[in-house]
Amino acid sequence: MISFLLSAFVSTLSYFIAGKILFNNKFNIRKISTFEQIIYGFIIISFVSVLINFFYPLSKLVNTIFFFTMIFIFFFSKNKIDKKEILILFFVSLCVCAFIFFDTINRPDGMLYHYPFSKIINEEKIILGISNIHFRFAHHSILQYSAAININYLTGDNGIVIPIGCIYISILLYIINELLISLKQKNYSLSKVFLCLIALFLAYKINRYSKIGNDDIGHLISFLIIYKFLNYNKIKIDHFKEITLFSTFAVANKFTLILIFFIPLIILVQNKTYFKKIFFSLSSLFLIIWIFKNLLISGCLFYPIEKTCLKSLSWTNINMLKSEKISGEAWAKDWPNYENKNNDNDMKDYIKNFKWLKTWSQNHLKIILKNVLPFLLVMILLISYNHKKNFLKKKNILKEKFFYIFFFAAA
Repeated sequence: MISFLLSAFVSTLSYFIAGKILFNNKFNIRKISTFEQIIYGFIIISFVSVLINFFYPLSKLVNTIFFFTMIFIFFFSKNKIDKKEILILFFVSLCVCAFIFFDTINRPDGMLYHYPFSKIINEEKIILGISNIHFRFAHHSILQYSAAININYLTGDNGIVIPIGCIYISILLYIINELLISLKQKNYSLSKVFLCLIALFLAYKINRYSKIGNDDIGHLISFLIIYKFLNYNKIKIDHFKEITLFSTFAVANKFTLILIFFIPLIILVQNKTYFKKIFFSLSSLFLIIWIFKNLLISGCLFYPIEKTCLKSLSWTNINMLKSEKISGEAWAKDWPNYENKNNDNDMKDYIKNFKWLKTWSQNHLKIILKNVLPFLLVMILLISYNHKKNFLKKKNILKEKFFYIFFFAAA
């Protein structure tokens, strides 16, 4: 337990240091909490790990050198850590340990390709066409890089399971801290109401370590993007960079979250002068790195979208891509519960002409209704209350509409 706690503290400290370096040098937005600095540090380190993997495997030696390089840069800069921050970092580490220890671990996706992929990048540089070994390697999240770079001589093998717990606990404590501040200030704006709904979402749907996967962290980051969008009365360039960085990280977790880029796009349309500044920013650099990595691994900019694939590359396997695209759609439409299947070739017929609808409605639809109905009830109450209290003025009605749309979609 003590060794695991020390590993969690080292990991949390590294995220905090990266976040503090970033905010002191790149942003001048506001005074931010320790929890938010951990979140930003987590994002930065995750993308840096992808960049390092272009040239070196993320071995224990490389990861340890990276950690001490951050320490060196931090202590020779103007940044300092006070006693209060040390106590908060220790508290976060303790929460991470408790969150992981008091859970029955059952992570089939983790055993199937999350951990194996992290192990591969611990031992090798980016391997051209690795998706041909297993198609799921093309579906990996940036969280697998977060796990891989966290294995060093200080954290040991414990480091691979800590990152997801750390980012979850940091987001949870950040939300609680924001709500406590709003209660103290008697701030009951729409953004704070939305934050309450995020807390409800965490309590209802994401409350165990074994439940958290690539999708869940991506969804939580997307929620924070919406919260920040609602919370800023006037979005300055630093706010815009902040939201864009979060959006890039969300998409790197799950490509289907690409619609979250709609928020920074709206801001950009309203503030066209931001285009040049965001083009030469960390967000753009990280997005380019991620897309180029996808190309090297699968031959596609965005797997499994065939139109983004370069068929001229020798490792691009279009036939496998088409097959897995059909398989993915069939599984999403409840293929496992289809009683009349004979072989996998039936998948193509199953997804046509709504043949899947009967099976899906008898099984998966019930699960969706169970998850959505509580939030739908909250949405109805909130809309009714909002019409009476007018959380937003008419000039901000656009934000109100986005709030309803995004929260209902997330639910």
